[in-house]
Amino acid sequence: MNSFRYYIPVCLWAGLLFYLSALPSYSLPSLGIKFEDLVAHFVFYSVLGYCIAIALLRHKNSRVNVAVAVIIGVAFGVSDEVHQMFVPGRYPTVSDVVADTFGVAFGLYFFLRVPQIFRVLDRRLFT
Repeated sequence: MNSFRYYIPVCLWAGLLFYLSALPSYSLPSLGIKFEDLVAHFVFYSVLGYCIAIALLRHKNSRVNVAVAVIIGVAFGVSDEVHQMFVPGRYPTVSDVVADTFGVAFGLYFFLRVPQIFRVLDRRLFT
């Protein structure tokens, strides 16, 4: 039960993504940059990938665990695009799923390659 706390950031971030995905397109602010939608997907899903890595890979970085983390992140991205089919002014795109996939992969890569950051965050947030 003690390890459940590592899944809280995943659930909270996924909830935020679901909420943002439910907003109609006309209510979203524009940053005025090229490919801002894809950049936003990449950034938000990088954070999701990092959160999933904290939950699944904090003890063992096996290939199976990494694959499961990627599958979870990509499945959420696909479900997010399906969800957008029912939101006024929003529509699903393959390019968004690709940006989500690269974002999740980057978040996992960042977690695996920069363990010092995880140790500091782990000590500050969970002790």
